[in-house]
Amino acid sequence: MKSHLVEISVFELREFINYNDEKHSLYLNNLSLVSLKLRLQFLISENKQNNFYSFFEQFKRNEKFQENVLSNITSQSNELFRDVDCWVCFYNLLKQNVRSDIFNICLFEFGNFSDTITLLIFLSVNNALHRTNITVIDTMNRSRTSLEFDFFKKEIETGIINFQQLNSPKNLEWCFIKKENLYTFAIPDNIKIQFINSEKLKPKLQYDAVIARNLTLNYNFKAHQNIFQTYLNLMKNHSILFIGANENFDWCEGIENLIKKDTTKPLYSYSRVS
Repeated sequence: MKSHLVEISVFELREFINYNDEKHSLYLNNLSLVSLKLRLQFLISENKQNNFYSFFEQFKRNEKFQENVLSNITSQSNELFRDVDCWVCFYNLLKQNVRSDIFNICLFEFGNFSDTITLLIFLSVNNALHRTNITVIDTMNRSRTSLEFDFFKKEIETGIINFQQLNSPKNLEWCFIKKENLYTFAIPDNIKIQFINSEKLKPKLQYDAVIARNLTLNYNFKAHQNIFQTYLNLMKNHSILFIGANENFDWCEGIENLIKKDTTKPLYSYSRVS
């Protein structure tokens, strides 16, 4: 039987948007209202709430619930080692393009940190973790003090299937600590990694690679351009931009500075046109 979806008014949508724009500096105002409304309706139904405001009150009171809701609204489904062939191509390009001994990488996160953990494990498999500085930008501006990240069993099972395509002798499950129904990844203390909120981002810093996969899929053209410009500001000559397989910036101002390295993969190299 099809579940009933609670009706949400435009006023209620705007109230939700304004609250999150003020607290999290998100681009919710640039989301499609139809897309936002539908996602909220499904979340309200899943949480067995009778109306928007009972859901909204729980959202404002419970920080963990808030993170899960925002992740569902702003992101596409991410998986550990999703598009593993692209990760291999990305790493090969990085080795070719970087002239120094250290890889400086900037990664945008907006979901369950699966891309962050994928990057760390991938670098470890290739014995390159020791020569990498990583900055993770949390676009949801969450308060994080722990360097431990939890994944459900289903997420690990999907990651294992993806990881097997690497033909690595390493078992992905060995990288996690099993705790009841959760699998925890703990970042070692000696890894050079920092987590910052997007509101504290300093665009003048430039990186050898910017990884930002699927961040823009739910946003309108204006937000696409703004986000794309942020990427460009973080790049220098020969930097690599690694985006989602279904993202496209071909129409954006500044795309002339990027050269697609493989027509089948979402990887670009930065080369400023004089």
